[in-house]
Amino acid sequence: MKKIVVFFVLLALVFTTGLVFAGGGAQRRGAANEVVIFMTEGSIRDDIQPVLFRDFEQSTGYRVNVINGGADSVYRQNLAVALSGGQPVDILMCNGQAVRPFLMRGLIEDLTDRVTYWDRFIPSAIELATFGGRRYGVPYGHVTTSGIYTNNDVLRRYNLSLPRTYDDLLAMRDVLARDNISVFAFGGGSKYMWPMWFFCTFAQTSGNRSMERTEATLRGQARWTDRDYVEAMEILGRMGRDGFFQPGFNGTESDPAKSVFLTGNAALFFGGTWELQPFRDSGMAGDRMSMAGFPIVAPGARSEQTGAAGSPTLCLHSGASADRQRIALELIDFISSDAKVQQHRDIAGTSFPDVNRGYRLPADTDPIVTNAVVPTLGPSTVTFLDWIWPAEIVAAFQDQIQIITSGRTTAVEAMAAIQRVYDDLVRDGYRFDD
Repeated sequence: MKKIVVFFVLLALVFTTGLVFAGGGAQRRGAANEVVIFMTEGSIRDDIQPVLFRDFEQSTGYRVNVINGGADSVYRQNLAVALSGGQPVDILMCNGQAVRPFLMRGLIEDLTDRVTYWDRFIPSAIELATFGGRRYGVPYGHVTTSGIYTNNDVLRRYNLSLPRTYDDLLAMRDVLARDNISVFAFGGGSKYMWPMWFFCTFAQTSGNRSMERTEATLRGQARWTDRDYVEAMEILGRMGRDGFFQPGFNGTESDPAKSVFLTGNAALFFGGTWELQPFRDSGMAGDRMSMAGFPIVAPGARSEQTGAAGSPTLCLHSGASADRQRIALELIDFISSDAKVQQHRDIAGTSFPDVNRGYRLPADTDPIVTNAVVPTLGPSTVTFLDWIWPAEIVAAFQDQIQIITSGRTTAVEAMAAIQRVYDDLVRDGYRFDD
């Protein structure tokens, strides 16, 4: 009920005052000499925005107005509120997960023939916003992947090696349990992170054909109750039953779970490369921490990671006027140029490979990036499956994984529940449009 009240209070504010909230304050409606970017939280740090946009503003006479749309989990809702209130928006800078829903709602423009510099980017980054052979977003940002972070203080203390198989995880559990230390620290209360685990287990149970199988299922050519889906979900249920996670993990949010890992009360943490610098800043310096691929949990499979070749994506809002679209395209070209991307990354200190082909890794790049991310994890990465799942399927997976890891359902029941959600979507007119 609280969420509903907040939503309608915010909607009333938009309609009555024309304001949308951004970074703790409020942004006024866009003016004629502004180009307005509705941006996911953290896409470009607040302190970098003036440096990044200054040259554009001086050369064009336009002011760049950045509206913070919030975290990924609320971005689309906040955009709907802003647009309903008449807030002009020219560029949608969004997580790749939002591109398909925006396309299906007619919110973004086809950029295939309106952008002339596609060779600026690595192909896999472009593909994330390509549907039916048409391109709807310009990639921006660095390449992300995921993997298992290891607390090497714990591994050394107990003379443990990096776990490469499920049996290795069981053996690690048995050693650590004597001192009430967990194998994994994980914030299951932040349930939007749970699908990442499924992406990695399903990659293996599907014979490393997870994207192919997902698209077939969304087209109705396969079912969520098929054997490889059930097996992937069962592995997660088994991990919960086998006691791999810290006590109360499904009632623990993400940040407290990270503290469990940092303090040595768990040996491992599964997460994205976006966690690397925060972990370093929290004291996991030098060789106190390493990173490796997801363990082999299905016989005969190979480890695949989950991630994204570039996020966010720069999309052109279809509701902007022709004149505003023209200047918005100029801004998209400007900030995605090699020079500006390099400037952004140099200031931010980001040391991950970028979607721009010409990006240079700094000389002081973290050894985890050079030794693990670039040679091993990146090449074995498959795009987040929930970037093409309908939102209802995403929510169903979040709920069912949380339930099965708590021991309150079976894999067969969990996948049947997800199939029912899909069937309801199809009855309501859902079609997977590639």
